[in-house]
Amino acid sequence: MTEATPNRSLSEFPLAMAAAVRPLLPGLDRAAYVRFLDAMVHYTRGSGARLEHAAKYAPTPELKAFFADMAADEGGHYRLAEADLQALGASPTDGQASVEPIAEFHRAWLASTNAADWLGALYVLENVANALAGDIPPHLVRLGLTKA
Repeated sequence: MTEATPNRSLSEFPLAMAAAVRPLLPGLDRAAYVRFLDAMVHYTRGSGARLEHAAKYAPTPELKAFFADMAADEGGHYRLAEADLQALGASPTDGQASVEPIAEFHRAWLASTNAADWLGALYVLENVANALAGDIPPHLVRLGLTKA
């Protein structure tokens, strides 16, 4: 998907993403949160197909099983973001320029047959939230957002 970055540990990438996002959190308002949820709908809507593609081309039985299990688990996650959007009185955008980076990511994923690309992307994307876990709750409270 991208060229390798020499001399960097994979674990540094989610930390770097979190560091880039952290300064933006104080400026987060409800409109920005709605845009984030919209992006999550578009990102997660295609996750089942992306993971099935990875399972199809994975080089080992273990990786095939890993990606197939993830595909089964992740396939409907977009519905969670859609429900959150609806609770905030919004609905997913359709064909907007703001979702083009997500479509580009989907195209790059599906163009690859390299399991290292997929594993690296998954590691980073699945762990950036962990790196921000302590930073986000106060902003959700500030915005009046609850689990409901």
